[in-house]
Amino acid sequence: MAEPAAAASTRKLYGYELSSNSVRIAALLNEKGLDYELVVVDDTKSPEFLAINPLGQVPAFQDGDDILFGTPKKFNLSDSPELIVSILG
Repeated sequence: MAEPAAAASTRKLYGYELSSNSVRIAALLNEKGLDYELVVVDDTKSPEFLAINPLGQVPAFQDGDDILFGTPKKFNLSDSPELIVSILG
């Protein structure tokens, strides 16, 4: 399980509990023992979230200045959760 937000690293998983794709990414992060903060997204079309993911979809993952999210022309984070694990090492 992720550490409390105060002790978490700069990694942030943007999603919500009922998103199976967010749960899959969280499970992989937990399995790898990586600290992260879960940022619950209430409104995927809010300007704040669209600045993180212009597609307005969860999950999105931030590690420092790097942000990953699925795009039709790149990789789809929700379809390839193993990709995030390989990127994080």
